[in-house]
Amino acid sequence: MKKIFLIAAVALTFGLSSCTVTSNTAYTETVDTSITNRSYADLVVSDNVITYTYTCDYAHSRAGVKSVKAKAVQEALKANGGGDVIVNPQFEIKKRPGKITYVTVTGHPATYKHVHPMTQAEAELIVTLKGKK
Repeated sequence: MKKIFLIAAVALTFGLSSCTVTSNTAYTETVDTSITNRSYADLVVSDNVITYTYTCDYAHSRAGVKSVKAKAVQEALKANGGGDVIVNPQFEIKKRPGKITYVTVTGHPATYKHVHPMTQAEAELIVTLKGKK
């Protein structure tokens, strides 16, 4: 009797199970990674130092540190008359378990001026400064 139940259980198991084989092939696409047009700009850095404390809202409080720092810089520039970047930003981050409560950013605001295509002389200067010549 036990043998019949065992054989029936094995037959039922094999009958209800199935095998599926899936085969996928990945295709690669060539991507042109050469830089064909570089731009050059002057960075005008302000002499004054700005300090701004960004209090995280619910949407950003659980975001990563990198995301919260970027938002703090964005809000600091907006609150202090604009600008494109903060040069040498210093961050003070206050955390509670699982979330960031506020970020204080301090630095020099700067703006990009005279954006134009890079000339041959500017390209050679960059190569020389990087020590590749």
